[in-house]
Amino acid sequence: MRSTDFQEMPFESRYNLLVDQGYSRRKSDKLQRLIKQAKFSDPSATVEDIECHA
Repeated sequence: MRSTDFQEMPFESRYNLLVDQGYSRRKSDKLQRLIKQAKFSDPSATVEDIECHA
């Protein structure tokens, strides 16, 4: 917020950035909460970590 680029943006653009950041944060927080509630054995696992060998 303190950068000159941000301060030079029109109000609508700055407002849109803030709204988008808030929305993304809420979605991320919800996903983390659901993962925690699911009590997965490895909550940090990803699809990329799956190893399939013939």
